[in-house]
Amino acid sequence: MQKLKTAVAIEPQRFCLVEVGGVESPAGSNKIKYNTWYYGREVSGDAYPWCVVFARRCCAQSGVSLPVKTASCTALMNAAKMAGMWVTSGYLPGDIVIFDWGGDKIPDHCGIIAQITATGYLCIEGNTAVGNDSNGGEVMERTRAAKTILGAVRFCMRWSCRSLCSGPWTAVSCRGMPLAI
Repeated sequence: MQKLKTAVAIEPQRFCLVEVGGVESPAGSNKIKYNTWYYGREVSGDAYPWCVVFARRCCAQSGVSLPVKTASCTALMNAAKMAGMWVTSGYLPGDIVIFDWGGDKIPDHCGIIAQITATGYLCIEGNTAVGNDSNGGEVMERTRAAKTILGAVRFCMRWSCRSLCSGPWTAVSCRGMPLAI
């Protein structure tokens, strides 16, 4: 297994360490340490997709909480909307993006933006692979086109709020979004 190829900064003091190269074992089982962490026991099978679980673990490592405890892209999207943390443009590194492969407005997968590139967004994703975007069983860096993104969960951090968010800004909120640690 390849060790830490890329680190995604959600805030400068705490990095969301992303284990690029990690794979579920056996292949196709959804049996991976992120699911064990999330469910509190070892699990496997089709009922345990883990792209959101992986993103949740990355956030937890940085001391940031998602707006809901879920393994579902749809539930994460809906909770982010309710919490005022949903954005549909101007994506930034650290955003958790929800992908829509078919253009049907139904969430299919998620990842964390690591970098904005000339061709789209370099994302770190769990449970993906070349040839199987949404259930591939690997942690990978993937470049995604903007047209595949349905929206994103955005954390406005105290250290970055003034530079990343347009007002109104206070010590506890930015554009009405609560600030994380």
